[in-house]
Amino acid sequence: MQKLIIWHKIEQRKYLLLAIAVAVGFFIAKLPYLHLPFFWDEAWVYGPAVRLMANTNLSLMPDALPVGLSRGHPLLFHFLNAAWIRIFGDSLEIIHLFNLLIACILAFAIYLFGKNFFSEKIGFASAFIFCLQPVFLAQSTLVLPETMLALFSLVALYGYLRNNYITYFIFASAAVLTKETGIAVILACEILTLINEFKDAKASFRRFILKIIKMALPVIPLMVFLIIQYFTHGWFLFSEHVDFVSFDISTIYKKLIKGYLTFGFIVQGRNLLFYFALMAVAWMIYQKKELENKHAIIALVVFIMVYSFIGAVNFLTKRYMLSIIPPIILLSSGIIFQVFKNRYVLPVMLVIYSVTQAKYINQKTNCDHNLGFVNILIADQCMINYCLENNLKDEKFAVYFIGNVIMTTPYSGFVEGDEVFNNICANPEEAEYYIITNYDTNEQYTAYRNDERLVLLKQFQYGDARTELYKKKPNYLDN
Repeated sequence: MQKLIIWHKIEQRKYLLLAIAVAVGFFIAKLPYLHLPFFWDEAWVYGPAVRLMANTNLSLMPDALPVGLSRGHPLLFHFLNAAWIRIFGDSLEIIHLFNLLIACILAFAIYLFGKNFFSEKIGFASAFIFCLQPVFLAQSTLVLPETMLALFSLVALYGYLRNNYITYFIFASAAVLTKETGIAVILACEILTLINEFKDAKASFRRFILKIIKMALPVIPLMVFLIIQYFTHGWFLFSEHVDFVSFDISTIYKKLIKGYLTFGFIVQGRNLLFYFALMAVAWMIYQKKELENKHAIIALVVFIMVYSFIGAVNFLTKRYMLSIIPPIILLSSGIIFQVFKNRYVLPVMLVIYSVTQAKYINQKTNCDHNLGFVNILIADQCMINYCLENNLKDEKFAVYFIGNVIMTTPYSGFVEGDEVFNNICANPEEAEYYIITNYDTNEQYTAYRNDERLVLLKQFQYGDARTELYKKKPNYLDN
């Protein structure tokens, strides 16, 4: 009898337990990645920034970090990471662990969103599918703000749909203080408010204005930050970032359709979800049925479009698209599993999706929107170790952008103490040693591969990532 009671309780909570198992399994699977040094923007900006703040002054003020590290962004992401470092230490494992925990919370938040607006099984399916996304697998341990922004945006949207203004205000404010594009969730909720008020025949103009103002209040913390930044640095937004903004219609269209929406709905295996969702909609229309919880579906669509449009106006890189992946998966799962309700549809589809998704997870290119970045880090670390073991750190080196950063900045995680390389040449012609890669380079540096003055000393290749060490022949050193 006791066993039956226990089994009944497990059966009642099976999707909750499965969602917890997914988050825990994801956490365990990502543990081997915690020791890795920082990658690209981690090494150049975010990693050194959070370490510096932890060792100096914990603050959200614009002057808490040098402009070269803050890049004019709001500093909540930096502040939270730095506070964690203050408490638990600044090893690479500890720093990456904080961001992995944020990622696991995001996965569980997806389950809760699906559970509350669709069903428990849809919440579980969405969390499970999300944890198989290459962009999330890559970003989940990186010290970059995209995972945190995705979490805050989703919870803010959740608060809005639940009519829980405190939750909405706190997390929408946190979103804009993590990154300026967090304003997307505020604009999305404003649009949803407009739609709801226009549909309500009894709504007065006064109530309409008050609601619009109320939904806009989370932008105030960002406005305060920008005003302080103006009086501190003389500008509201970092000029280099402003230069990337374009309102050219053809550029926006290309970034919106071929960038955000294609990447969000089609790329990395999400095309299977998209096509199943289209089939579900077609079947629903044929059956003359309607979807339940249309308000949640509309909210997800509005957020996806608003965030994508804001992103299309700005600089485009695929990791920025992470924030629309949870809503896209929730939207697709919400439609598919509402229409196809047979008990075997969900497990069969999750098995099929897992098998097909293995192909995309194993596609590793030289970037941070899939696991290919690991190969780059291993290649870079092997090359730096080789140079240190051969006592080359004081020799004259020519390296490109990130190579310069990781060889001269202890905070980047590659070198420490007396391992720093002291002679990186601004003019490559002055160098004796050349490190040339196929991921951090330009035409000037790749041309040295065919330079008769150089001889190849060492090469490391992992996956698509290749780095090579060349030395100038002795008879050319003085020329």
